[in-house]
Amino acid sequence: MTAPERTEGELPSRRKPIFVGVLALAALVIGLGTWATYAMIDGAVVAAGRVIVESNRQAVQHPDGGVVAEVLVKEGARVSQGDVLVRLDPTLAQSELGMVENQLYEVIARRGRLAAERDGIPNWWQRARPIRRWPSLVPGKRRCSKPGATA
Repeated sequence: MTAPERTEGELPSRRKPIFVGVLALAALVIGLGTWATYAMIDGAVVAAGRVIVESNRQAVQHPDGGVVAEVLVKEGARVSQGDVLVRLDPTLAQSELGMVENQLYEVIARRGRLAAERDGIPNWWQRARPIRRWPSLVPGKRRCSKPGATA
């Protein structure tokens, strides 16, 4: 008996390898099922125990957050209360501080202007001293407080 001749472009049959694969898979499933059904497990060991953490790890979190600039401790290092663990990048805090200080000085200047208007002090803006840190603040208020200007 000779194998049938294939014509050019005809692919070999894939039935035989698929059949062998399905047969091997079925044998594996049946074998594991049989073993799981008939295998005898004598029992389990029951014991009292307690889980103890190897070290007392503590989560550390900054209340405001920020960008960590430098980590000053190593993994597993012992630290005590008050030790500096990380240094935060001060850029964000400094910019927020600058904005809040600017608002504060504007309120101080507005308070002085309103007090001068209440007390009837003429030309108060000519006698106002510039604030040391923001010297441009008072001249801006002077322009807004001149007669005919809007605040």
